[in-house]
Amino acid sequence: MDRLLALEVFVAVVEGGSFREGARTLGITGSYASRVIARLEKRRGVRLLHRSSRGLRPTAAGDAYYIAVSDALHRLREADDDLATLTSRKVGSLRVSLPTAVGMGLSKPLAEFQSAHPEIELEIRYTDRFADLVGERIDVALRIGNLQDSSLIRRRIGLVALHIVGSPAYLDEFGRPKSPADLARHRCLMYGHYSSPGSWKLSGPEGVIHASVSGPLVSDSGQALAEAAATGLGLAQLPAFHLVGEIGAGRLEKVLEPFAGRLAVQLVRPPGHVTPAVRALEDCLIRCIRPAPWLESVES
Repeated sequence: MDRLLALEVFVAVVEGGSFREGARTLGITGSYASRVIARLEKRRGVRLLHRSSRGLRPTAAGDAYYIAVSDALHRLREADDDLATLTSRKVGSLRVSLPTAVGMGLSKPLAEFQSAHPEIELEIRYTDRFADLVGERIDVALRIGNLQDSSLIRRRIGLVALHIVGSPAYLDEFGRPKSPADLARHRCLMYGHYSSPGSWKLSGPEGVIHASVSGPLVSDSGQALAEAAATGLGLAQLPAFHLVGEIGAGRLEKVLEPFAGRLAVQLVRPPGHVTPAVRALEDCLIRCIRPAPWLESVES
């Protein structure tokens, strides 16, 4: 007897409540289904079903066996679907959302990923806002910062430092802040995608500090803020990936480093079954991001 068939018959009979109804869903006869279950019980050495004139119901052992077997059959069907997806001529399209500065640095490896997987059509959206993954039908997104939607599935990659910076010329003229309270007298350049652009979140020895700031510029582009700060327009609070070149060239200087925060760097996707194509894309993104000089390990 085919063991897989026996398991399928057992699950169908339990769910149908009778041999006849379970057999009907599988296209076999009720008598054959009864014989299959009898052989299964004999081989397992335990009664799985109570039989009566009112119908069938699982025994305690049968109930536990049903839960385990139905779950295994579900995972087996998922594996079959995954295999069909991988071997089909066209897997379909994947839509990925990336923050602009980090995402542009991933353009080459993503092009190489698509070349290696010609059956996958990539749609890449570069944006610094947190896209609505479900509403915009996005398969994978790279998020910098804390998750607001707890239903999303995440894969943590690491951390990125959040620095306050200014140009040497600006700092020489207006002074270097020594405490978060000093920020109130500085011109600050604010990030428009934050829920409260005029409130900077810092990490102090005693916990989180919210500093109220104001200034001449609000922008939804971190790169634009970095360039504005480098010209001497004011102070900016930005993730390290915006600052590597500017700090290395001496155009920007970090201040208030004891209060520098950390932001989570993570991949997120909507809840539900993950396809092999999505998993392969996630693995590619993680491999490419982890060597970045600005990325800190989660343990740091």
